[in-house]
Amino acid sequence: MRSPIEKILRPRSIAVVGASERPEAIGTRVLNNLRKMQFAGPLYAVNPRYEAVGGLQCYPSLSALPEPVDAAFLAVPSSGGPDLVEEAGKCGIRALFINANGYADGDADGVALQRRVEATATKYGIAICGPNNLGMMNVHDRVAMWSPRYMKAPAPGSLGVVSQSGSIALILSEDERDLGFAYLITAGNEAVLNVADYLAEMAVDDRVKVILLFLETIRDPQKFQAAAVKAAERGKRIIALKLGSSSEGRALVQAHTGSLAGEDRLYDAYFKALNILRVRDLDEMLETAVLLSKDTAPLALGGNVLVTLSGGEAALIADLGSDLGLKFPKLAPETLAALRPAFPPYSSIGNPLDAWGLGFAADRFRIVLNALLADPNINLIGFSIDAPGRGGGDVPYACIMAEACVEAKTSKRLVFFNNTSGV
Repeated sequence: MRSPIEKILRPRSIAVVGASERPEAIGTRVLNNLRKMQFAGPLYAVNPRYEAVGGLQCYPSLSALPEPVDAAFLAVPSSGGPDLVEEAGKCGIRALFINANGYADGDADGVALQRRVEATATKYGIAICGPNNLGMMNVHDRVAMWSPRYMKAPAPGSLGVVSQSGSIALILSEDERDLGFAYLITAGNEAVLNVADYLAEMAVDDRVKVILLFLETIRDPQKFQAAAVKAAERGKRIIALKLGSSSEGRALVQAHTGSLAGEDRLYDAYFKALNILRVRDLDEMLETAVLLSKDTAPLALGGNVLVTLSGGEAALIADLGSDLGLKFPKLAPETLAALRPAFPPYSSIGNPLDAWGLGFAADRFRIVLNALLADPNINLIGFSIDAPGRGGGDVPYACIMAEACVEAKTSKRLVFFNNTSGV
């Protein structure tokens, strides 16, 4: 028998409560998004005001459906949520999506409504995604329990996202870095299911390789820890962006989902112990995901060399790296000797390495590359390039460098990064 959370993430039949002929209605959006994703299972519209919606027969209630569906999306105001959860439980529906706000994110009445939902879900063994969220997408299985009106159907891939912010998941769904997704899940107030539950499922799903977490709080640290350990055992990497490092941020977290952000230093230690990479903004999250989507295996510490075509950039990288705690080890005497033919006799050679030397040329760059590849203590070589998004700069040099790296066919990590984000 399939578990309730399996039916949340991989439903085979779906009912949408609140579907209507109004295109702006949440239920209509969800119905349209399921069709845009080409959901293959039975799909039912539920609304007592209509006989048909969007070419589908419309049923007056969940109780009137011809079968107990795997999952139902309840696109109704918070005041109607508890009674619908009760009806779903009596009908044998064990997976629900509730997107409305005004529950624990609201006033005392909203908190009471969420407590009723939680109690009913416990009574019937119902898994609930939400409330106060956008829903969920399972890209590989073509499921979009997703409420935004203008949905871009993501390409399938190996990235899993769990976000306690709907808008963050929405912008990530645009996938401007062409990473491809397995899941996009917005957790909301976490009345029943929380981040740890979703993380545990992704940890054992072979379609997921890298997991992105946008967090306001962790409600179940022990379950979260067990899920993170399981993910690590299966070779998956986790990237976390945790809010609430400031007092103002913690206050906004409390107002958003009714949760407590917690002491930031404790989260730093917690993530480090679990080998979770903590990032500080969305750009850093996405660029880290780009790197890990290519290779998730951790690197040995200390064997990094950064290569530029500029002395100024080499110094800037050294400063930024020092702030981040990165080490740039001195190059071995044998490596320095192998590099020397590409440099003037008066120049010093260090790490980070200004590889301009005697001027850029393909053969001189290959001297630099081969010397670094031959050093058994070097695990990763990073190449800082000047490649403006509009062209120009050192784009031709960057292409020559990339071609040489491909031809080298090395097992070492080779990473190209632009010196600005405008690419």
